[in-house]
Amino acid sequence: MGISTKLKRLRKNKQMTQQDVAAYLHVSRKTISGWENERSYPDVSMLIKLSDLFGISTDDLIRDPKMTVDDRTKKPRSRKRQTVFIATYRFNIVLLIISYLHMYDLPGFHSAITTLILLINELAVFLSYESWVNLKRRLTLLEIFGSFFMLLAVNIVINFLSSSWNSSIVQSGTYEALGMMIGRVILDMLLSISLIMVIFFRPAKKKKWWPSI
Repeated sequence: MGISTKLKRLRKNKQMTQQDVAAYLHVSRKTISGWENERSYPDVSMLIKLSDLFGISTDDLIRDPKMTVDDRTKKPRSRKRQTVFIATYRFNIVLLIISYLHMYDLPGFHSAITTLILLINELAVFLSYESWVNLKRRLTLLEIFGSFFMLLAVNIVINFLSSSWNSSIVQSGTYEALGMMIGRVILDMLLSISLIMVIFFRPAKKKKWWPSI
Protein backbone atom coordinates (compact mmCIF):
# COMPACT_ATOMS: atom_id res chain seq x y z
CA MET A 1 0.00 0.00 0.00
CA GLY A 2 1.54 3.32 -1.09
CA ILE A 3 1.71 6.40 1.09
CA SER A 4 -0.84 8.16 -1.14
CA THR A 5 -3.45 5.46 -0.44
CA LYS A 6 -2.63 5.56 3.28
CA LEU A 7 -3.07 9.32 3.45
CA LYS A 8 -6.40 9.12 1.67
CA ARG A 9 -7.72 6.34 3.95
CA LEU A 10 -6.49 8.00 7.12
CA ARG A 11 -8.10 11.28 6.10
CA LYS A 12 -11.44 9.63 5.35
CA ASN A 13 -11.30 7.65 8.61
CA LYS A 14 -10.93 10.99 10.41
CA GLN A 15 -13.87 12.34 8.34
CA MET A 16 -11.75 15.21 7.10
CA THR A 17 -11.75 16.83 3.67
CA GLN A 18 -8.61 17.68 1.74
CA GLN A 19 -9.23 21.31 2.69
CA ASP A 20 -9.36 20.35 6.40
CA VAL A 21 -5.96 18.65 6.18
CA ALA A 22 -4.55 21.53 4.16
CA ALA A 23 -5.70 24.06 6.78
CA TYR A 24 -4.12 22.00 9.58
CA LEU A 25 -0.78 21.80 7.74
CA HIS A 26 -0.95 25.38 6.41
CA VAL A 27 -0.58 24.25 2.79
CA SER A 28 -2.90 24.43 -0.22
CA ARG A 29 -5.60 21.87 -0.96
CA LYS A 30 -3.83 21.20 -4.28
CA THR A 31 -0.78 20.03 -2.31
CA ILE A 32 -2.88 17.45 -0.43
CA SER A 33 -4.47 16.33 -3.70
CA GLY A 34 -0.98 15.90 -5.18
CA TRP A 35 0.10 13.66 -2.31
CA GLU A 36 -3.03 11.50 -2.57
CA ASN A 37 -2.67 11.13 -6.35
CA GLU A 38 1.09 10.38 -6.33
CA ARG A 39 2.01 13.56 -8.17
CA SER A 40 4.19 14.63 -5.24
CA TYR A 41 5.21 13.39 -1.79
CA PRO A 42 5.33 15.08 1.63
CA ASP A 43 8.75 15.98 3.02
CA VAL A 44 10.03 14.87 6.44
CA SER A 45 8.54 17.82 8.34
CA MET A 46 5.13 17.22 6.76
CA LEU A 47 5.31 13.49 7.51
CA ILE A 48 5.79 14.33 11.18
CA LYS A 49 2.79 16.69 11.17
CA LEU A 50 0.68 14.10 9.32
CA SER A 51 1.58 11.42 11.86
CA ASP A 52 0.51 13.77 14.69
CA LEU A 53 -2.75 14.59 12.91
CA PHE A 54 -3.72 10.97 12.25
CA GLY A 55 -2.37 9.60 15.53
CA ILE A 56 0.16 7.12 14.11
CA SER A 57 3.94 6.99 14.05
CA THR A 58 5.89 8.16 11.01
CA ASP A 59 7.23 4.61 10.73
CA ASP A 60 3.68 3.24 10.38
CA LEU A 61 2.90 5.97 7.87
CA ILE A 62 5.85 5.08 5.65
CA ARG A 63 6.11 1.30 6.01
CA ASP A 64 3.63 -1.15 4.46
CA PRO A 65 3.17 -4.25 6.70
CA LYS A 66 2.26 -2.69 10.02
CA MET A 67 0.19 0.06 8.44
CA THR A 68 -1.92 -2.51 6.62
CA VAL A 69 -2.80 -4.25 9.90
CA ASP A 70 -3.54 -1.01 11.74
CA ASP A 71 -5.69 0.29 8.91
CA ARG A 72 -7.80 -2.88 8.87
CA THR A 73 -8.36 -2.80 12.63
CA LYS A 74 -9.01 0.92 13.04
CA LYS A 75 -11.45 1.45 10.20
CA PRO A 76 -14.31 -0.83 11.46
CA ARG A 77 -13.93 0.63 14.92
CA SER A 78 -14.17 4.15 13.52
CA ARG A 79 -17.33 3.26 11.56
CA LYS A 80 -18.94 1.69 14.62
CA ARG A 81 -18.07 4.71 16.74
CA GLN A 82 -19.52 7.06 14.11
CA THR A 83 -22.76 5.02 14.04
CA VAL A 84 -23.03 5.29 17.84
CA PHE A 85 -22.37 9.03 17.67
CA ILE A 86 -25.05 9.71 15.06
CA ALA A 87 -27.62 7.65 17.02
CA THR A 88 -26.87 9.36 20.35
CA TYR A 89 -26.73 12.80 18.68
CA ARG A 90 -30.24 12.33 17.25
CA PHE A 91 -31.54 10.92 20.54
CA ASN A 92 -30.06 13.98 22.25
CA ILE A 93 -32.34 16.20 20.16
CA VAL A 94 -35.39 14.13 21.18
CA LEU A 95 -34.44 14.34 24.87
CA LEU A 96 -33.89 18.07 24.51
CA ILE A 97 -37.44 18.55 23.22
CA ILE A 98 -38.88 16.38 25.99
CA SER A 99 -36.93 18.28 28.65
CA TYR A 100 -38.25 21.63 27.45
CA LEU A 101 -41.79 20.26 27.42
CA HIS A 102 -41.26 19.29 31.06
CA MET A 103 -40.17 22.83 31.90
CA TYR A 104 -43.69 23.93 30.96
CA ASP A 105 -45.11 21.24 33.27
CA LEU A 106 -46.87 19.25 30.60
CA PRO A 107 -48.17 15.93 32.00
CA GLY A 108 -46.28 12.72 31.35
CA PHE A 109 -42.74 14.09 31.63
CA HIS A 110 -40.87 13.11 34.80
CA SER A 111 -37.90 15.35 35.55
CA ALA A 112 -35.68 12.85 37.39
CA ILE A 113 -35.93 10.18 34.68
CA THR A 114 -35.52 12.68 31.85
CA THR A 115 -32.51 14.30 33.51
CA LEU A 116 -30.79 10.98 34.16
CA ILE A 117 -31.30 9.74 30.60
CA LEU A 118 -30.16 13.11 29.22
CA LEU A 119 -26.96 12.92 31.30
CA ILE A 120 -26.18 9.36 30.18
CA ASN A 121 -26.83 10.20 26.53
CA GLU A 122 -24.64 13.32 26.71
CA LEU A 123 -21.77 11.18 28.00
CA ALA A 124 -22.33 8.76 25.10
CA VAL A 125 -22.25 11.65 22.59
CA PHE A 126 -19.08 13.02 24.16
CA LEU A 127 -17.27 9.65 24.19
CA SER A 128 -18.24 8.74 20.61
CA TYR A 129 -17.37 12.14 19.10
CA GLU A 130 -14.20 11.96 16.99
CA SER A 131 -13.81 15.29 15.17
CA TRP A 132 -12.02 17.10 17.99
CA VAL A 133 -9.40 18.43 15.57
CA ASN A 134 -12.09 20.14 13.47
CA LEU A 135 -13.88 21.51 16.55
CA LYS A 136 -10.63 22.88 18.01
CA ARG A 137 -9.82 24.61 14.73
CA ARG A 138 -13.26 26.24 14.41
CA LEU A 139 -13.81 27.27 18.02
CA THR A 140 -11.91 28.35 21.10
CA LEU A 141 -12.67 27.30 24.66
CA LEU A 142 -13.76 30.89 25.33
CA GLU A 143 -16.40 30.68 22.58
CA ILE A 144 -17.69 27.32 23.84
CA PHE A 145 -17.89 28.40 27.50
CA GLY A 146 -19.37 31.75 26.48
CA SER A 147 -22.11 29.97 24.54
CA PHE A 148 -22.73 27.62 27.48
CA PHE A 149 -23.22 30.40 30.04
CA MET A 150 -25.41 32.38 27.64
CA LEU A 151 -27.67 29.35 27.09
CA LEU A 152 -27.69 28.64 30.82
CA ALA A 153 -28.87 32.19 31.51
CA VAL A 154 -31.64 31.83 28.93
CA ASN A 155 -32.80 28.54 30.48
CA ILE A 156 -32.87 30.07 33.97
CA VAL A 157 -34.91 33.02 32.68
CA ILE A 158 -37.39 30.58 31.10
CA ASN A 159 -37.88 29.00 34.54
CA PHE A 160 -38.69 32.33 36.16
CA LEU A 161 -41.17 33.13 33.39
CA SER A 162 -43.08 29.93 34.17
CA SER A 163 -46.01 30.85 36.45
CA SER A 164 -46.55 27.23 37.53
CA TRP A 165 -42.89 26.93 38.53
CA ASN A 166 -43.01 30.12 40.59
CA SER A 167 -46.24 28.98 42.22
CA SER A 168 -44.66 25.62 43.18
CA ILE A 169 -41.69 27.37 44.79
CA VAL A 170 -43.90 29.75 46.80
CA GLN A 171 -46.15 26.96 48.07
CA SER A 172 -43.24 24.68 49.09
CA GLY A 173 -41.34 24.63 52.34
CA THR A 174 -37.82 26.04 52.60
CA TYR A 175 -35.93 22.77 52.10
CA GLU A 176 -38.33 21.49 49.48
CA ALA A 177 -38.06 24.74 47.55
CA LEU A 178 -34.26 24.64 47.80
CA GLY A 179 -34.22 21.07 46.49
CA MET A 180 -36.51 21.99 43.60
CA MET A 181 -34.29 24.95 42.68
CA ILE A 182 -31.09 22.87 42.78
CA GLY A 183 -32.71 20.17 40.66
CA ARG A 184 -33.90 22.72 38.12
CA VAL A 185 -30.46 24.37 37.91
CA ILE A 186 -28.90 20.96 37.22
CA LEU A 187 -31.48 20.38 34.49
CA ASP A 188 -30.74 23.84 33.07
CA MET A 189 -27.02 23.01 32.94
CA LEU A 190 -27.66 19.70 31.18
CA LEU A 191 -29.98 21.42 28.72
CA SER A 192 -27.29 24.00 27.98
CA ILE A 193 -24.69 21.27 27.39
CA SER A 194 -27.20 19.43 25.20
CA LEU A 195 -27.75 22.57 23.12
CA ILE A 196 -23.98 23.05 22.77
CA MET A 197 -23.73 19.50 21.40
CA VAL A 198 -26.61 20.05 18.97
CA ILE A 199 -25.07 23.28 17.66
CA PHE A 200 -21.35 22.48 17.58
CA PHE A 201 -21.13 18.65 17.41
CA ARG A 202 -23.18 18.27 14.23
CA PRO A 203 -22.19 15.15 12.23
CA ALA A 204 -20.15 16.05 9.18
CA LYS A 205 -22.00 15.74 5.91
CA LYS A 206 -20.48 13.27 3.52
CA LYS A 207 -18.97 15.04 0.55
CA LYS A 208 -18.29 13.54 -2.84
CA TRP A 209 -14.66 13.53 -3.69
CA TRP A 210 -13.14 13.47 -7.15
CA PRO A 211 -9.40 13.32 -7.67
CA SER A 212 -8.02 16.37 -9.43
CA ILE A 213 -6.96 15.82 -13.02
